[in-house]
Amino acid sequence: MLKAQALSPLNAQLRFRLGASSFTQPDIGLGPAERGNVVHQVLAEFWQQCGTLTQLQAMDDEQRQAQIERAVERSLGSVRKKYNHLPIGFWAMEKQRLERLLQQWLSVELDRPNFSVEKVEWEQAVEIGGLHFNLRLDRLDQLASGEQLVIDYKTGIPSIRDWLTQRIREPQLPLYALFQPDAHAIAFGQVRNGDCKWNGCGDLEHPITGIKAVGDTEKESPYGTWSNLVEHWRYSLESLATEYRSGVATLAFDRPTDNNSELWPLNRWPEREQITE
Repeated sequence: MLKAQALSPLNAQLRFRLGASSFTQPDIGLGPAERGNVVHQVLAEFWQQCGTLTQLQAMDDEQRQAQIERAVERSLGSVRKKYNHLPIGFWAMEKQRLERLLQQWLSVELDRPNFSVEKVEWEQAVEIGGLHFNLRLDRLDQLASGEQLVIDYKTGIPSIRDWLTQRIREPQLPLYALFQPDAHAIAFGQVRNGDCKWNGCGDLEHPITGIKAVGDTEKESPYGTWSNLVEHWRYSLESLATEYRSGVATLAFDRPTDNNSELWPLNRWPEREQITE
């Protein structure tokens, strides 16, 4: 909802206050959202059993593969009940895909300084700008230096530039960071076949490849320190929440790609464009 308010206030009000939504496109097998959810479940299962980098490093190849297979089996079990019409061959391919993907991701984890996984799929109730949210944090890591790292898994290609705009386009991780006082960095864990990596920013004593120092996030960044960036997030997210709660419904777009055509019958954007011309 905060993301929608940042991108287009009227569309946010149409979607979340009035309940406007588009039809779900049918898929054969698992859709992109369901596949992403399964990846999240596999990672949660794995780190609930293997809680530290030390444990991961202590495993030989055979032990690691066995734990990967257990995590995949448990995660696919609940999904198979929902999609029990799909053939056995489909699930065999999905299992192979997830095992291969997790192997790739763990090679990225092994390249990090020491850490322990503090929380997985953790729920937290928070309030900002007069609105109440139930957060579900993918993962919170405790680092050897005493700092914490807030992690959100993505199977797509996320951009940290969307954390630096005046109206924050990707508010999820910044919102989580506001309520983790020991957090000194946030990062997307890009879990993508052939392209697994960290993509984040923060102020860490021991650098992690892919997590930039705040001052290096972009050229001439106005946020030189972690505390500067956190204050920007606090101000921006409070403003967006206050806007939404107050019913601000301007028909404007933060960028042209935010013009969702499925809402045109309600916001009547093409007609407005014709009138302007």
